Amino acid sequence: MVLSSLSPLFILLAVRGNSLFPDIYFIGACVLMAIIPTIFLYGRIHMAQREKDKRELTIGASDDH
Repeated sequence: MVLSSLSPLFILLAVRGNSLFPDIYFIGACVLMAIIPTIFLYGRIHMAQREKDKRELTIGASDDH
């Protein structure tokens, strides 16, 4: 899920280009690194909505020193 937050970085890298690798391989890798984690994240969100997965946090007591 952390990798999906880096998707804009991979898109910018693909636009900027690279002199170390041929463009077709570099752009393809950047696009895959941007799309695959995002699809996984959307799948996880859809699964959580379908199963009504809600996490509730209950705080018993709080003390400020």
